[in-house]
Amino acid sequence: MGLRKQWENTFANHLSEDEKKSIYLTTRGGYLWHLFSYNSRERLDRTFAGNRMA
Repeated sequence: MGLRKQWENTFANHLSEDEKKSIYLTTRGGYLWHLFSYNSRERLDRTFAGNRMA
């Protein structure tokens, strides 16, 4: 599994595919941080986020 898909599964698993498209997360040229720009997920501190990806 690629890093982008792992990140999406970890931090955006609560969103439907339509919700992901609406915040440009999965559209071509979309950026992973749009999840936080659109307040679709609470921001995590560095330690917690790092532990989630481990």
